[in-house]
Amino acid sequence: MTDPVINLLAGGLAGAVGTMVTCPLEVIKTRLQSSVGQNVLQNVQLYRVLSLQTASAGGGVAIASTTPLVYFRHMLQTEGLSALFKGLSPSLIGIMPTRALYFTSYAQAKQMFNNIFSYESPAVHLCSAVSAGVVTSTVTSPIWVVKTQMQLECSRLTAQRCVKQIFKMDGIRGFYRGLTASYAGLSETAIHFVIYEHIKKTIKAHNQTLELKDCMLAAGISKLTASSICYPHEVCRTRLRQKVAREHRKYHSFFQTLLKISREEGTRGLYGGMTPHLCRVVPNTVIVFLTYEAIIRMVQESNN
Repeated sequence: MTDPVINLLAGGLAGAVGTMVTCPLEVIKTRLQSSVGQNVLQNVQLYRVLSLQTASAGGGVAIASTTPLVYFRHMLQTEGLSALFKGLSPSLIGIMPTRALYFTSYAQAKQMFNNIFSYESPAVHLCSAVSAGVVTSTVTSPIWVVKTQMQLECSRLTAQRCVKQIFKMDGIRGFYRGLTASYAGLSETAIHFVIYEHIKKTIKAHNQTLELKDCMLAAGISKLTASSICYPHEVCRTRLRQKVAREHRKYHSFFQTLLKISREEGTRGLYGGMTPHLCRVVPNTVIVFLTYEAIIRMVQESNN
């Protein structure tokens, strides 16, 4: 089995495992990032308890102050357990090719950049991560737009119906809303991989070997650091992807959205939903990288 095929299969399986385990946190995080609150919180008493304020223009509700635990209870009471797994089908459909494409692109880019820069240097990891991110974000954007809108919808919404709604409202362009924020988010990916590779290299230099637990530690620390630094792009991407009528739409590009949220909601708005995001993304990353490294090693050992 060739290296590209191994990376393809390992990346795809790793992404699927991580997605299924952490889906509920992904849904809660997306809801807390969004400004479209009238379709998310329908309980008037909950509005009062959480002191939510009506947002301007978009007719939404600023929900950044809602705690993840309260939101979790509210979803169970009003929408049932299935609500915590909304968007799972497009996530599973998308995560396997996304992770497979990403890890394959990263591996191929690393081979190329190792011939340009010093072998396994931070520049190699940085350029490889950014290159893989651009390819993956561009190719898979429609899947994540559909997933986001399904997660923000309280009523039952199938992926097929969601696709039709997006196309009817914005045409093909609608499937690429938030892509500018995804590109901005490549800074997180770059930081993550540079730290990840550096930690692995440091551990290997001291211990001579690199065990799976070391990969888990490296993945967790690097993702926590990168996500904390670059989190606002996540909020901007969700705001750009949410379903809002054109005449009420107030988010149009990454920098415009970043500035608008900063002015209207301050730092609190830019970091809405960060707690469930970190609770989801860090273990998700650990699971993905552990699965990926384990599959790579298993295949390599079987070939020896």
